[in-house]
Amino acid sequence: YKGIRQASIFIQNIDMNMEFTEAERADLKAQARFVRAYYYWLLLRKYGPVPLLPEEGLDYTASYDDLACQRNSYDECVEYIESEMRLAAKDLPLDRGANHTSRPTRGAALAARAKVLLYAASPINNPRPE
Repeated sequence: YKGIRQASIFIQNIDMNMEFTEAERADLKAQARFVRAYYYWLLLRKYGPVPLLPEEGLDYTASYDDLACQRNSYDECVEYIESEMRLAAKDLPLDRGANHTSRPTRGAALAARAKVLLYAASPINNPRPE
């Protein structure tokens, strides 16, 4: 959740930075969306349904009772990850240069989205009670 929080803070504050062009800010924001959705995907694979945090974050100085969140359903988690990957894919480039091979591309976002949807369709990973 630390990485999810950092990505959310980055997405909220990147528009204040005027040193980057609009296209660079859109690319960086899309990369942060990809990372945030990917972290949720890793949590979903390991623990099953997890709480989805609000975009603006939580007040960490609040009491435990105020911070406690119920787990979202498996389908809600999948829908969130899928929509974030789709949004990230819109602004990510098709290809990156040799100096940026570790950064996500549109293909990586769409492939991760497809894998999330594939896992959601499987009764092994997402058992739906009848």
